[in-house]
Amino acid sequence: MSFTLSPLLRRILALGILAVVVVLAWSLAVWPLLELSLDRRADIDALAAQAGHFEAMIARKPALERKAHALRQDVSAAGGFWNGPSGAAVAAVIQDRLREAVTAGGGRVKSTSFDREANERGFRKIVVQFSIEGTLD
Repeated sequence: MSFTLSPLLRRILALGILAVVVVLAWSLAVWPLLELSLDRRADIDALAAQAGHFEAMIARKPALERKAHALRQDVSAAGGFWNGPSGAAVAAVIQDRLREAVTAGGGRVKSTSFDREANERGFRKIVVQFSIEGTLD
């Protein structure tokens, strides 16, 4: 049994096969390259946004350093950091100031004790325990 197609039908079939080959080539070769390009563009945009954020942080650094310096001076002027030859010496100064503040407010210091000394983030931390009596006034 022989089957023959008319020339018009053969052309339509050939164009259909050609269309399938073109779509297949597009989906296997061209589309992945386009997706890769689009993904890279998204990565570049995200990194550019991060770079802008980092540049803004770098621009703020001098102002933040000036503010930190001013805050350190304020703390030093207020007597917020005590320096001494040992933790016990600093604890004694703290105990004296505490006793002055409590007695000025009409209270009484029942006991004070130097508990321990530790280094935290570049600072000497001195723990003093105390017990006081007084009114909330």
